[in-house]
Amino acid sequence: MKRSNKVLILLGLLAVVCIAAFAMTQYEEPQEAIQATTQVILSLSGGSVDKLSWSNEDTTLAFHRNEKNAWLYDEDTAYPIDQTEIDTLLSEFEAMTASFVIEAVGDYSQYGLEAPLCTIALEADGQSYTVKLGSYSTIDSLRYVSIGDGNVYLLSTDPMDAFSATLDDLFLHDTMPELENVTKLSFGGKIQTTIHYLEESGNSYCLDDVWFMDSLPLDTTAVKSYLSSLTGISLTDCATYRADTADLSDYGLDDPELTVTVSYTTEESDVTTIHRTAAVHLAVGLEGWYARIGDSRLIYEITEEAYEALTAVTYNDLRHAQIFTADFDAVTEIEITLEGNTHTLTSKEVEIKAEGEETQVVTETVWSYGETEVDIDDIQSAIEALSATDFTQEEPTGQVEIRILLSVSSDYADTMEIVLYRQDGSACLCEVNGEIQCLVSRSEVVDLMEAVNEIILN
Repeated sequence: MKRSNKVLILLGLLAVVCIAAFAMTQYEEPQEAIQATTQVILSLSGGSVDKLSWSNEDTTLAFHRNEKNAWLYDEDTAYPIDQTEIDTLLSEFEAMTASFVIEAVGDYSQYGLEAPLCTIALEADGQSYTVKLGSYSTIDSLRYVSIGDGNVYLLSTDPMDAFSATLDDLFLHDTMPELENVTKLSFGGKIQTTIHYLEESGNSYCLDDVWFMDSLPLDTTAVKSYLSSLTGISLTDCATYRADTADLSDYGLDDPELTVTVSYTTEESDVTTIHRTAAVHLAVGLEGWYARIGDSRLIYEITEEAYEALTAVTYNDLRHAQIFTADFDAVTEIEITLEGNTHTLTSKEVEIKAEGEETQVVTETVWSYGETEVDIDDIQSAIEALSATDFTQEEPTGQVEIRILLSVSSDYADTMEIVLYRQDGSACLCEVNGEIQCLVSRSEVVDLMEAVNEIILN
């Protein structure tokens, strides 16, 4: 290679290096201007802000306060806005503090601020503010921000996290209160009835029964499950947020299938109890199943499953499935009629010395059939296992399989009579205290008869 060519190549390489070095100095210049700071770059009281808007690549939203100090959506003032969500957004500016500052910025594009990812506009006390959110510094884990004062700031708290919110995120959904101290449930519509909460009423064999429909005891677990369904009703799929009288008919809510009104109390202080009510309207509309909370203009679409659960409020829906609901320890005598013969099991309390670190005298219930002590655990289990498979009031047509008369120590009644009639090969009709109640599985009745025969035949 000629010497002149080598010189030209070396000169070319030198030029490239010089250009690269110059570009590096231009890149590093703003980096060198970065200074650590704890400066509060914006301090706006949330209550002083009257207008708020922001835009990013996906969203442009604008809001303003009305004369009642409530935030409204500019494009649709009927849209229900969650005021606390707006307050949360405004809290970003109460003491916006920088971790670093870059002064006298000449090129905003290198910080993503020439075409910001998000631009936020605020108006407070007649003054306008603009906040631009630029790139995210992955090295420092900080966001570049401009407030229009010629500087660029890096914030340790990233406003983009909050201002990625969509309009749906700001929607104010209805909510059901926590129904912990319920005193009454009233039902209107096609079902007209009331459930009362009564402690120590003496209206049931079961001491745990506190819910009553027309003085009839309900299963506490079933009522609690129903209340849980009410409080957990899904209010997310809003069919409309501007329902008027005309709209209600489209959703069947001009004449609801069922209206549930819950009376409950809240404790405001140690000495103050507030009585409150909450109402839920349920209906079948043109395109599905719907719910409305009180007089709200919001109508929610719910699932058929949820609708069926919330409208299952008849006595048969909420009553005990178990036939014998008393504490078996309260039973003092059992009279059993089987195959035309009556047998009596009696109990008595006996004192037994229990050996341990110290000898103690304990009381134990001993059962007897005639003069013979017997173990009735299987009979007890079989009686307690009897449960309704279906409730009915049809008259018996088959023969009596077994009759049981239990003497019970109870404020409600001294006895409980259970008569089981053969219905077919799979079911028996159950009569309690002279009233037909339900069908029970014949296999459960057979278990009971076998438990009885195990004692009387031995």
